[in-house]
Amino acid sequence: MHILMIDDNEDDFACINRLIINSPDTTINWCETVQTGLMYLASHPVDALLLGINLEDIDELAVLDATNDQFPALPIIILSNHESEEIALEALQHGAQDTLVKGKIEAQLLEKTLRYAVERKQVEGRLRKQFEETLTTRVQEEQAFQRDLKALHEVMVGLTNLDDLDEIYRQAVKRGLEDLGFDRFGLLLYNPDGSAQGTYGTDAHGNLWPEHYLHFSASQLPGILQRAIQREDRFALDEDTRLSSDNLTIGMGWNAVAVLWDGSEQLGWLATDNAIRHLPLKQRYMDILALYALTLGTLLGQKRTEEHLRQERDLLRTLIDSLPDYILVKDREGCVVISNTSHAQTTDLMPDELITKAAFDALPVDVSNRLRTEDQEIMQSGKAIINLEREVIGKDKKPETILITKIPLRDATGTITGLIAVGRDITERKQLEAQSIELANKRERIVILQRFIDDMSHDFRTPLSIIRNSLYLLQRIDDAEKQQIYTQRAEQQISRLDTLLDELLQMKNLDAQEVQFDLKLTDINSLLAQLVHDYQQVALPKQITLDFISADEVCLAEIDHQEFIRAVAKLLDNAIAYTPEQGSV
Repeated sequence: MHILMIDDNEDDFACINRLIINSPDTTINWCETVQTGLMYLASHPVDALLLGINLEDIDELAVLDATNDQFPALPIIILSNHESEEIALEALQHGAQDTLVKGKIEAQLLEKTLRYAVERKQVEGRLRKQFEETLTTRVQEEQAFQRDLKALHEVMVGLTNLDDLDEIYRQAVKRGLEDLGFDRFGLLLYNPDGSAQGTYGTDAHGNLWPEHYLHFSASQLPGILQRAIQREDRFALDEDTRLSSDNLTIGMGWNAVAVLWDGSEQLGWLATDNAIRHLPLKQRYMDILALYALTLGTLLGQKRTEEHLRQERDLLRTLIDSLPDYILVKDREGCVVISNTSHAQTTDLMPDELITKAAFDALPVDVSNRLRTEDQEIMQSGKAIINLEREVIGKDKKPETILITKIPLRDATGTITGLIAVGRDITERKQLEAQSIELANKRERIVILQRFIDDMSHDFRTPLSIIRNSLYLLQRIDDAEKQQIYTQRAEQQISRLDTLLDELLQMKNLDAQEVQFDLKLTDINSLLAQLVHDYQQVALPKQITLDFISADEVCLAEIDHQEFIRAVAKLLDNAIAYTPEQGSV
């Protein structure tokens, strides 16, 4: 042990030198001033320093501070002329290892003090070095963790921009390997039945590959996956465990699993081990894995919800676009929110191009104004219109008849936020209805014609029979009076046949709509009264009572005078003909 003593009293040095002279392993040198002592320390190895200062002067502790600052690894023992516990304690606080009072130093005390001072300083040095190394390691780990957090943020930003779930699974594993530095890495999905399904992972050489073939039933779940689900922190770690790939052992090491959690349910697991690079188990690896699982689980929950909504939206879009009906949803301002393909085909725009447009952007001004007024009335009153028949210009710019229904839309609070309009093209139905009516009319005319033919056959057959009989009798009698009677009968029947033929011609003209009517405003009561009076003689032979009763004195109507009299006369003829004797008409 080599000792340096700095003291301005050479006698004190001689005293210390005599105390250690019998120690064969100890040598000592003396410097009279601090300046020469510091120069000596700078050029010679010294194991301990005996520094003589007057502890009564607190300013002299600055010498101790300066020496400590310049030689922090050097143990310093203070040699003082005075004994003061308070000042000695302060010297220790300034870095001195011990304090000795001159004149009270013995050889054994000096040797023990020197040895303890050196040993304490060595221990202090080792502790300081260990602390510095630990601090450096912690700083390095913290810096690495901050880099990992930054990388994790960048990874999540990249994954957020993806829409396809399978691509998210693949990129999550790929970037976990490349950007987050995991050794081997994989992602498994949790199924509602408790089973697990693989997505992507790494092979025995650390290469990314698909693992969709992996499937574990609920009863076959590896223990570490089950423990991760059961633990409150949703994390499990196995150290010094068997590591495998495709059920083949590839080494020993640690294996960690974190549950993918979306805040309400588990979606799967992230798993990693150190089979390739044999990375030591570090807390930051586990922290990043847990954070990755938490943020990725939240993202997957959102993406699954978005995918579900997208599928429902696509299904709804497909449904409304497949319908032939015109479907349109407008907001409170009358702008289009949804338009299906059928509706868009009535304009020159595609469905997406109609969004946010109002009626006046796609329709003539008069039509758009009428529709806007109608829509605003519906939204203000809250009353729907149902199956209103309307003529419009439809697909291919052709006229159509549609049934329009408009219903106000309300939000959860009942506030009207817009309306939905549904139009159904009934042009073909209207045409079919018209055709059905026309066909029914034709059938009815056929039935009437058949009945008429039957009646006319009877009406023609009777006069013809009378004519035939009259002609037969005329050929066989010579009585002039009787010949006159039979001749008159034949002429009457011929006249009847003429009348029947005129009626047939009139019916033919009516059916062909060839008759031109001379319509004039006429009091039909006076005409009917006159006809009834004229037909009294016709009804007399059968003693039929013929009356005309009217609720109004005057009944005006636009009629053709001659055609009206002919029609009513025909009705009176039939009435008298088919009414029993002594009846009433």
